[in-house]
Amino acid sequence: MKKLTSTLVLGAAALLYTPQAAAATRTVCFSLNFREGRDTSSSPSDTETGNKRGRHADNTATPAVGHLFELWDKDPVGDDEFIGRFIKTTDGPGCATFEWENSVPDIDLGEANPDVYVKYINEVRHTGLNGDKVRALDETASSYPVISWRNGDGTDPDAFVAVDCQAGASCDILPPGFALAITTSNTTDRSDRVLALDTAQRALETFNAEFDGTASGVIEMVFPCVNGTTPNTTCPGGGSAQDRGRFIINTSGVATNGRSSAHELGHLLMFTEFHRDGLAFDYSLNGSGWSRTGTEFESAAVMEAWADFSSAVSWWDDNNSGSLPRVAGLQVETAAPINATCSANSGVQLQSVKGFWDLVDSNNEAAAGAASWPDDFNTSPRALSDAWDRFASGTGNRDDNEPSGGDSNGRNLRDFYHNNSSVFGTGFFTTLMNHNCTGTQDNN
Repeated sequence: MKKLTSTLVLGAAALLYTPQAAAATRTVCFSLNFREGRDTSSSPSDTETGNKRGRHADNTATPAVGHLFELWDKDPVGDDEFIGRFIKTTDGPGCATFEWENSVPDIDLGEANPDVYVKYINEVRHTGLNGDKVRALDETASSYPVISWRNGDGTDPDAFVAVDCQAGASCDILPPGFALAITTSNTTDRSDRVLALDTAQRALETFNAEFDGTASGVIEMVFPCVNGTTPNTTCPGGGSAQDRGRFIINTSGVATNGRSSAHELGHLLMFTEFHRDGLAFDYSLNGSGWSRTGTEFESAAVMEAWADFSSAVSWWDDNNSGSLPRVAGLQVETAAPINATCSANSGVQLQSVKGFWDLVDSNNEAAAGAASWPDDFNTSPRALSDAWDRFASGTGNRDDNEPSGGDSNGRNLRDFYHNNSSVFGTGFFTTLMNHNCTGTQDNN
């Protein structure tokens, strides 16, 4: 098995040892997968150009990259010992290394060699351990039970245990070609939850330490939502961002669409950059709700556009000129504006999504359709996220909560440009506004 060391996260005692003693580490190797089942309308397969770790096109088993797990020592008598918490960092089999005899605090308790098994703990994080992690909670906002492979397969109680793991050896929990399966179907609440978590992990991986808005270091993903049971909320029809530390994924379809978890994290990212737990907006231009291709007040259109952009850039590589991201089946990388009349695009959400994408993508296309300028600017997703932090706190023009002051078109792309023009310079305005026909957005 290829050795790909997993990185210890919290509870790092298992990696510490006294410097006077020789190291006596153990290495445990295994694959950790889940059953794929996400909608293709917002997520690429691993054969699509520009995919970032896309869905496996030829295999329904997807490696649980960025998912956290725990290692435990199985003891037939007495309590099992917690060894440590780790994160899977690679798309394939991997190994976790920990101290045993010389661990501080002492976890070996005089036992010569550990019998190691895995617990899956319903959490995901950036593989470099940067920024907040996302933890799944149930409809009561309580932690889900861990998934444990302690007790085997019903025939062999040690079927999924690395028995008597000795120093200097790679202890395989299963033979090469086999994996610990978090889920084996895509028809259960567990499978929906794991898919929603994995979609969230793509956003954490892309925006890295920009997710740092919680004191606890934990963003809570509540799934599902039940009115009268889920505390402190009225359940949305799909997903919703509650504050910097919590979002809701309500239905199976929303959990598995490959988009909504990353979309809601896009909202939380904006909250974090603004140091707020909510924002004013106005969706009422055409009645309740919103449409990606219809016209809306700019406060809502741009806020939802940022969330959709966050989802798209979490799946597709902006540095690959062949990337063709999509959101809910709608193409983002199309040069021509959506509407043939340039001014008719200013309040269209999808056009603002395209504007954000054009600021980061490496495919600098020429002007097309009603657009009068080419796409000739490139920065990074993290730099765009930082740009929200340059909004002043307040409700006046250009401020972060301008719509609360009564301007339904406030906090739009015009404001995004004006608050960042001195940082981004040449090509920023023409790519964001002229190339995307959003230049007629409200300047007040």
